[in-house]
Amino acid sequence: MGAKVDTVREKLKEVYMFLEPFKILANAHMTSFITGNSWEILPEDLRNEASSLSIPEMYEIFWNWGSDPGNFQQTSAIGKFLNACWHFSLASQNFKELMLSYKSCQTTSNKSAKCMSLKKSHEVVTLKEIVAYLCDDSQSNCVVDVGGGKGYLGASLVLESKMKVLSIDSKPLNTEGAMHIFEKLEKHERVQADSSAFYKQVTAFVTPETDIIAIAKDNFGPTSEYRICLTGLHVCGNLASTCIKLFSKAQDIASICSIGCCYNLLTERFETESDVTVDKYNCGFPLSDFLNKKSYCLGRNARMIACQPIDRICLEKREMKPSIFWRAAIQTHFQELLGPGCDVSVGRRCSKATSFSDYCLKVEQSLKIDLELTEDKMNNLIMQTEKLHADMIKFYCFRLALAPVVEALLILDRLLFLYEQGLETSYICKAFDGATSPRCHAVIASRPSR
Repeated sequence: MGAKVDTVREKLKEVYMFLEPFKILANAHMTSFITGNSWEILPEDLRNEASSLSIPEMYEIFWNWGSDPGNFQQTSAIGKFLNACWHFSLASQNFKELMLSYKSCQTTSNKSAKCMSLKKSHEVVTLKEIVAYLCDDSQSNCVVDVGGGKGYLGASLVLESKMKVLSIDSKPLNTEGAMHIFEKLEKHERVQADSSAFYKQVTAFVTPETDIIAIAKDNFGPTSEYRICLTGLHVCGNLASTCIKLFSKAQDIASICSIGCCYNLLTERFETESDVTVDKYNCGFPLSDFLNKKSYCLGRNARMIACQPIDRICLEKREMKPSIFWRAAIQTHFQELLGPGCDVSVGRRCSKATSFSDYCLKVEQSLKIDLELTEDKMNNLIMQTEKLHADMIKFYCFRLALAPVVEALLILDRLLFLYEQGLETSYICKAFDGATSPRCHAVIASRPSR
């Protein structure tokens, strides 16, 4: 291992060191903001400064930072915190030496765009060009699209880039749907020759032990040599980590372009509070020796925060949903009914309520219980908690600001793992526009031809 692995390790260490004192904030649950006195989690300088701001002033600072962090000019305690969050996000210049740029892909048109949503079209056209370039660079002769879903990426690679593609998905319905999508796109492209021989769909659950080459041979037949490009567009949870492990072990996998999502579904090796039984040696996080030696645990709520679309939230100037405050308010009532530490899941349908009384009604319907809340009791509950509403919004903004930092830690852990395996032709690439497609960073790597 040379100087490069030290550089990646040092960058991950920087993010780790910054995030460590704020992990309690990232893992705070908005439901227990009132009952858990979560406001006190914030450093004193942030609390004092935020207390002097109105709700509109706090939002304006947060939105200005998130929509244009590179030009954000605030030297106050809040400004320093937000600037630090930006500095330790992958979009900052701090990680420039680890990034691979594919700017030319942003302007490429997609012939099949009419068959996709704007978001999906943006993702497919960009990733298609990156994968085609990666295949050429690594001399790959077959693309394996893991977690292929409906098959838009695989179909576009076959029809527009004339590549051989194997799409693997764990759900039979997705495999069947991918066949129909391919036929639809083939008609849209008015392809004269039969391209189906170059596109195969397989239903399989991919693990770190899956023999990708054997599946390719079963579907395309034996050849003198397979050099696989492993790709995945928003592969969910552990699957992104699984793909990176597969690439690190299999010499016939010549390159990888993996974009993960759903960090909340990752299993953590050192998580002790999870209700899910996990295989400690096939977890999705951490991968790197650096974090494994620290027995590092991020926490589910922190991973949930990493899924938040900060660019879109700030660009669209989204405010905290009223239902988030109502849920925290009603938690105080749950504690009176069920005792401290009660854990109640009310369901997503309640978030669509139009008022606190409507919210309470939906909670009762969801849980099939009588909350024993008269109109007077509901009014008193809101009056007692309303004074904390402003603090909760400010807390919400500070917590959201950590989202890109947590995501940076997750992706840098994957990159460092590859470097630790001696795969130093590995990079991070911002493939998509963050407002259009929030999970926009890919881990890209290749190995030399044999």
